Amino acid sequence: MVVVSDFWDSTQDVPLVLGTIFLLTTAVLWTIYNLLSRTDIPHIRGILEIPGALPVTGHLTQLGDDHASTCETWWRQYGQSVFQIRLGNTRVVVVNSFEDCKNILIKNTKGLIDRPKLYTFHGLISSTQGFTIGSSPWDESCRNKRKAASTTLSKAMMKNYHNIFDLESYCIVRDLLRDTKNGALEVKFRPYIQRYALNTTLTLCYGIRMDEVYDDLLREILQYARSKELRERRDKYLNELLGKGIKYQDRAYEEIKKRYPDIATAWADNFEKEDVPYLNAVVKEAGRYYTVSNMSLPRKTMSDVRWGDAVIPKNTMVLINAQAGNHDTDHWGPDASTFNPERWLEPPQLPSSLHVEKIFSSTLHLSFVAGSRSCPGATIASKLMYAALFRLLSLYRIEASKTDPPNTDYVDYNLMKSALVAIPRDFKIKLSPRDGTGDLARKVTKVGQERTKEFYKE
Repeated sequence: MVVVSDFWDSTQDVPLVLGTIFLLTTAVLWTIYNLLSRTDIPHIRGILEIPGALPVTGHLTQLGDDHASTCETWWRQYGQSVFQIRLGNTRVVVVNSFEDCKNILIKNTKGLIDRPKLYTFHGLISSTQGFTIGSSPWDESCRNKRKAASTTLSKAMMKNYHNIFDLESYCIVRDLLRDTKNGALEVKFRPYIQRYALNTTLTLCYGIRMDEVYDDLLREILQYARSKELRERRDKYLNELLGKGIKYQDRAYEEIKKRYPDIATAWADNFEKEDVPYLNAVVKEAGRYYTVSNMSLPRKTMSDVRWGDAVIPKNTMVLINAQAGNHDTDHWGPDASTFNPERWLEPPQLPSSLHVEKIFSSTLHLSFVAGSRSCPGATIASKLMYAALFRLLSLYRIEASKTDPPNTDYVDYNLMKSALVAIPRDFKIKLSPRDGTGDLARKVTKVGQERTKEFYKE
């Protein structure tokens, strides 16, 4: 009986033991889950958090390779332009609509002037040569660098760079004339624009340039600009794409002729005055439609930032979804996903008149962002695009290759959507001389060669 009693007592303890083990296991697992789900900034009340975050990774697996498009989808799905997500253990506030992006940046210029330090970019890639101005956290050094860059790249300074614009835009046409055999051959267009942008940067910063499109060092720089191995050799590059549509080219050309009936003289003297409204509209629309940095450089709050009833704490990362804002139908209308330069224009009053540019606020689009850390190179970037387009369109109709045409979709044109800066897919073009013979192109490039030969000396 004693044995039976002992056995019975022991069996009575089993549920208690199992229950205790279950509770302890649950507590341990819950503690581990909380530790793995902990973020640098606690959950922000009053701002939607996207569901489905996982321990350790947060929302990273849901974002996929195209973060901008995924965030735009979440905006539309949950009806909130501003929401919070978790990137690993980092809490991030994402802003999507045009108005919200503009408002949070302009109304919080001091609060959003800082940049976060990122382990890969700042700790590895930039560890030997220092941070770029755009990526630097805000301090006295960054303030002084931005002041110098803003002065150097201001509108008032553009007149001092006339010779650079003249030489580099002339070289595009010179080399396209040569390499296409006056329009007989198709060529890959992107290397000519890459050299154009890179040479302008090199001349302004270092006083050097590279003359040939396929210069070995130029190709190496552009290759390393896309590489993960950026520690020792790196450089910034700018890719600008021409607007799609022959009709827009022809309308721009007609307006160039209205403004300057003598194309040869205008090609030499008026190519960068930015006084052809339709061409200005093409430049603006290209900047809006093709967002060079789709999620922009991340910001970090330097102080608490109030957003409606919510308070975004100090040291929170903020991402501006420039791609979503640039294609926001609430701001741009139902054709936001269409390339249309005429959204920037009023129609001409007479057939012989020029279009009239609409008056907009200082924030035309979000490709150069807005507020205290907006891109100081916006003015020179627009002028470079204008000068190149003026000279190309006044001589040629630019036609897409039948075998290797450009991808003109504002998302899919980007070869690497997860990259900080867009990498356009390669494509080919064919040039058709507007005079039918190419004589005008040969004439103006011959004069251009003589005019620019003293602009640069080794």
